[in-house]
Amino acid sequence: MSRGGSVVSQSAHLLVTQADLVPPVRRLLGSERADVLTWEVQPIGYAAVTLADRSLFRVTGHAQDHGQALPWTLILKVLRPPPGEEYPTGQAMTLEQAVESALEGEESQS
Repeated sequence: MSRGGSVVSQSAHLLVTQADLVPPVRRLLGSERADVLTWEVQPIGYAAVTLADRSLFRVTGHAQDHGQALPWTLILKVLRPPPGEEYPTGQAMTLEQAVESALEGEESQS
């Protein structure tokens, strides 16, 4: 869990900073002013060809908006190219782009 951007405990597999989380958490909560207070990153196990090239994480925490503490959860999938290869430019998504894409998909289904 982190407070104020300093990492106290996170997954050994991935370092996520407060700066990484503010835009997608604000989008998720529908607030331009929400501040990320705490977060925790936990790996999620799933069947994959090799775990070296992809990982799945649950990122949970609390944000504050207008004095109210709000819980939130994001799912982050990390894809890594096989050794010696690179993904084509533009194929990788930032955490914010991934959340925005997921939210747009939910809106189009409703």
